[in-house]
Amino acid sequence: MNKRVLAASLVALGLLAVALDRHLRSPPPPLPRPTRFVLIVVDALRADHLGCYGHPGKLTPNMDALAARGVRFENLFSAAPETLQSNAALFTGCLPSYSCDRVKFRLWLDIPTFVEHLREAGFRTAAFSAQPRISPNFGFGRGFDLFLMWPLDDDSATGSCIRWLKRQTSGKSFALLYLLDPHSPYRPRRTSDASRVMLARPNVRPQIADGAIWDHAADLSIVEKPVTDGQYSRPELDALHSLYCDEIRDADERIGRVIAAVGANAVVFLIADHGEGWTYPGALTHSSSLHPDVTKVPFIIAGPQITPTVRRDLAGTCDVAPTVLALADATPLPKTRGRNVLGEHVARRSAIIAEKGPWCAVYTADRALVSTEETNTFIALSPNASRANDNGMVALAIAHKRTMRTNAQYVRPGRPILLQKATVEQLRSLGYVAE
Repeated sequence: MNKRVLAASLVALGLLAVALDRHLRSPPPPLPRPTRFVLIVVDALRADHLGCYGHPGKLTPNMDALAARGVRFENLFSAAPETLQSNAALFTGCLPSYSCDRVKFRLWLDIPTFVEHLREAGFRTAAFSAQPRISPNFGFGRGFDLFLMWPLDDDSATGSCIRWLKRQTSGKSFALLYLLDPHSPYRPRRTSDASRVMLARPNVRPQIADGAIWDHAADLSIVEKPVTDGQYSRPELDALHSLYCDEIRDADERIGRVIAAVGANAVVFLIADHGEGWTYPGALTHSSSLHPDVTKVPFIIAGPQITPTVRRDLAGTCDVAPTVLALADATPLPKTRGRNVLGEHVARRSAIIAEKGPWCAVYTADRALVSTEETNTFIALSPNASRANDNGMVALAIAHKRTMRTNAQYVRPGRPILLQKATVEQLRSLGYVAE
């Protein structure tokens, strides 16, 4: 081999080595974005009643399996202990005092929803709701190509959702399934043996089997007159709670069917709008309290390219919309209090805020403050909760209540609510409407 050929060969080898080095050092091409999304919202589901959150009763095998292959958030607090207000935050990424009319119970029209942005990004969108409050009547239909109402009928809502999902064989799609159970009244499809035994006790009144936890004789809804635990004997409370657990089993079975229908190629979000007041003295229902037992809810995200982990940093309902839009590569909302919780550089929050009428709550990693018009009540969230930030929490609550009062002065555009008689009766059966 002459010198000229040898030199050319060495140059070629050198160039090949440089190219190979660059190839090895360059980042891999980005994985394709997910194109199928399912958001499952479960009404009145406490986080501590899921096995993956520590419940021993094996009520939720399907939700637990979803958490095992996804991201589970330990400390997500709902923006409100009420359905409309909580979902206003979920859909808009803004707290209820800014995003909804709390008097006429509807979303403001000038606050965009994340579903509208998904549709603009080319997603086919559909909703299947068993909760009468979550309907186009109250402003939640914006952005959906299809919105099917199945009032008080989780089975039909689930079935129609599954059929729609199976038809989405190509392109981009988003489905919302809104399950009513385990919202009261507690009337499970299958009453467990444990519940039957409890209901048969001699000191349990027959009407307890109806599963309702508000005082029908008072002619007031649960929102207007919260029912307290003092109105029931301990065996009656145990029976009601057992029926609540039965309904959680029903919800888990439906969720399992949806997960099986979409397989592992869809991103599934699972969240509750709020919990239920079982473990603290006072009101049993959710709508009257900002206690963290009511506002801490499960939140799970599972799907392709999502690494299983447990997150213990603070998160809130307002984070759902920005996270969905980021994963879908859709345009972010113009104004939001939330953020993409799966982002690469997510700074830890020091506090999360929730609202109830003129009241608010401030939640930190180990302490909660419920601030009403007259009192400030602190609640420890861990055995070693520090009081070092108490003054700062009070100052934040005072400032936020001032903002809430300012927001309440604005009248924003909203459609008139025209409800059919059947819808009014459905809302009454859930305790939303006075007799």
